[in-house]
Amino acid sequence: MLVPPHTADGTSGNDNVRISKAGGIAGLLGLYEVNFNGSVRFMTKQQLENTDFRLGAGNYTLVVDSNVNASITVHGAPAAIATTVSTADPASIG
Repeated sequence: MLVPPHTADGTSGNDNVRISKAGGIAGLLGLYEVNFNGSVRFMTKQQLENTDFRLGAGNYTLVVDSNVNASITVHGAPAAIATTVSTADPASIG
């Protein structure tokens, strides 16, 4: 099944994103928890890999926990990159 690309747009201010394996039953079902500026959503691996995180021009922090087994695509202004990636799979940051 082909999932169309999805974008998650940041703000012009400081964005905070944390991606981790979901806990409880959601985690057992293979879902990931994405906390984007305090707003939490759950995604499948396919949904996560088809999401383009566009974090804008402000300073941002991106944390991808080591229990995430998915490719993450992130874009932001070059001068604003303050990114932490702690995952087994490399994130694509540009």
